[in-house]
Amino acid sequence: MSPTTQTSSFWQKLNLVDQCKQYRVSLLACPHFLFLVMGFVMIVAMVGTNIVAQRYGDPEIVIFSVSGVTMILFIISHVVVRSFERIALASKAKAEFVSIISHQLRSPLTSIKWLIETLVKDSGKIDEQSKPYLKTVNDYNERMIRLVNDLLEVNRIEDDRMTLRLTENSIVDITKKTIEDYKQFAATSNITLVPEIDESVPKAVFDETRLRWVIENLVNNAIRYGRANTPVTVKISHDKDSIHWSATNQGIGISKEDGKRIFEKFFRGNNSVKLQTEGSGLGLFIARSIVEASGGKIGFSSEENKETTFWFTLPVNNPKKSIQH
Repeated sequence: MSPTTQTSSFWQKLNLVDQCKQYRVSLLACPHFLFLVMGFVMIVAMVGTNIVAQRYGDPEIVIFSVSGVTMILFIISHVVVRSFERIALASKAKAEFVSIISHQLRSPLTSIKWLIETLVKDSGKIDEQSKPYLKTVNDYNERMIRLVNDLLEVNRIEDDRMTLRLTENSIVDITKKTIEDYKQFAATSNITLVPEIDESVPKAVFDETRLRWVIENLVNNAIRYGRANTPVTVKISHDKDSIHWSATNQGIGISKEDGKRIFEKFFRGNNSVKLQTEGSGLGLFIARSIVEASGGKIGFSSEENKETTFWFTLPVNNPKKSIQH
């Protein structure tokens, strides 16, 4: 190993932020950071104990007091750091396990998809009784592929490896296409998609594939959790600095308690679980990560059993145009 490489490795080990990212935990729960904090606490406690003990004027009392406090704090700090280290290692192991399993599942699922598509193309050899079963297998396979892709995307986000391919695109065109694609799905739930789109909305710089995923996810959620025979309104407007996008439905809504965690990974609100048993709780977590990485903001407003609006904004002149995430 060259001296330059050794120096680089040394400074990398001193970088607490990078070390904590490897554990996939926050700075306050990171063993390396806690080790430094507890060390500082011990020094402060030793100095404080020494000052207080010296008032008694007896050197033995000073030595005993400082030694006792130091020993107690050392034991406490060791227990605390080791406990958080176990948690951090478990979090890292779980993430690595999910990543490996997701990659291992992706290939066979793609193969199954290819086989199903081949069978559908050669549908003349399939009797009518078998076609519904084939469609069911295809639907479940597609759902599994989406879940695997979402898990891999979460892994990229948490590893800070999500790369945005930033180009100038029209959010209006993407939204119109999404509304057209979801009309049939909405109709099966007796829901009408109502576009309120300002055609003068300018183009913006963002990752077309990922923002399309965000829009599709929010429209899909609005339909799934909407009440039958009600509209889902998709609105786009803009001002001098930002583009505003929103999807509003009439449905179960989100409680104030659930609203605090709605963008957390794997979280699903109680109302959502009651209405739709399917769902991974990853969609909104990924959507928030994509929007924020694009220089925008995302949020929602909701009134239980009445109306819910999910919205996001994007800058017209994206300050992150030349930055990859």
